[in-house]
Amino acid sequence: MKGSFEQVLQSMSHFLNFPDIESEIDKLIEESVKLSLLPKSTKESSATHDVLADYLSEDPNQKKLKMVVAMAGGSLEKLKRVIASIFEGATLESIRTNEVVRTRVAKFLVAPSSESSFIPDFIRKSFSLPKNWIGLLEDTSYLSVVARQALSATYSAKMGFRFEKCVGDIVSASGLTYEKGPVAILDNKEVDIAIPNRTEPKVLIMISYQVTTGSGQSTKANEQRQMYNMIQSLNRSRSQRYIVESAVSDRMFVNVVDGGGWIARQRDLHQLWLNSDYFLTFNTLSKLESIIRKAFFEHFST
Repeated sequence: MKGSFEQVLQSMSHFLNFPDIESEIDKLIEESVKLSLLPKSTKESSATHDVLADYLSEDPNQKKLKMVVAMAGGSLEKLKRVIASIFEGATLESIRTNEVVRTRVAKFLVAPSSESSFIPDFIRKSFSLPKNWIGLLEDTSYLSVVARQALSATYSAKMGFRFEKCVGDIVSASGLTYEKGPVAILDNKEVDIAIPNRTEPKVLIMISYQVTTGSGQSTKANEQRQMYNMIQSLNRSRSQRYIVESAVSDRMFVNVVDGGGWIARQRDLHQLWLNSDYFLTFNTLSKLESIIRKAFFEHFST
């Protein structure tokens, strides 16, 4: 019905090829570098927190701040907490709009140990700008590397969205409608594609593309096991109620999964395979339409 687990592994790919997304990310990197570039400094003695404060004063989209934080090895979320602990009510936007906040934050980023407010050492040491940070902000090659690293989550998300769109396009091409979101019969758990809708779904599809491994994979595998058990229970109940044994009347749970992150987490991948009626990868997506036909035999026979 869904092929062996070994067949699934053989059909999977470490990476998918979506050239337009690659081009889009390259443009985002180019834009980030352009906005983050520091004009060549005119004074050797200007390598102080004042330079950083001036640099961050014109930063409406926080591109410069993101670049500096990435260079320092920290995160915007941690910096947000630092600012809130020093200035009650202050936000990341306060860095641009409030000179007092901006100057003190610049001092913290240049020399985290100099901040007088209580900031745990673990958090302080999460921010450590290189000593030659001004020169690095003038180096387009270096900024490109930092920008690419900072966009890794964006890249993964865009690849995942495109993977999901490929599945949705096949459903739409079949002439059926679908919805995304919480499904009541599954205790309002989120479903990527519910055909024809979330109210009375006949086919439920979960989609996941993982470039690298992540802690959420085990959570996803466990949650989908629960979802599949609920669907099986509903199908048994329906069969008993209507004395129907035909698979056409059952709801189907389909997994569409790919990427090196899943290949590396085969225990979780096996759980996804085990707890599904059908299991597809990018290379076997052509089988999806026939699966849908089984669930909607009457629709396709008229």
